[in-house]
This record gives sequence, structure tokens and C-alpha cells, in this order.
Amino acid sequence: GNLLRRVARPHEAVAAYEEALRLNPDAAAPLVNLGLALGDCGDWTRAAECFARAADAAPHLPDVFVYLG
Repeated sequence: GNLLRRVARPHEAVAAYEEALRLNPDAAAPLVNLGLALGDCGDWTRAAECFARAADAAPHLPDVFVYLG
């Protein structure tokens, strides 16, 4: 997913992060990255939901809260 975001293929990145989350639904890093990719696609509602889920999953990681505004 990260490589796909770097080469401006956010829709494909979304699919990659969704697959990672299918394997580990509460993993904070893929949730944040999915949120970023969704933001790249203009889907800010779903992006915010991912950031909120990431904050719930990893409240000990302050970087997660940056994306919540």
C-alpha cells in the first residue's frame, strides 16, 4: 500500500490496506495508512473513521491522533 500511495495510485493502495486489515482488523498502522489513502481519494468521511479506529486500537501512539485534527 505505501508504495502504491507513493506512485499516486491511491485506489489500489486502499485495496492493499483493506486486505491487510482483513488479516488484522485492529492494526493501527494499516488503519492510519488506509485513512491517508482514502483522503488521497477524497473520501474524508471514511478516512476520519479509520483514524478514529486507529486511535482506539493504539491510544499509546501519539502520531495516530495527529490525523484526527
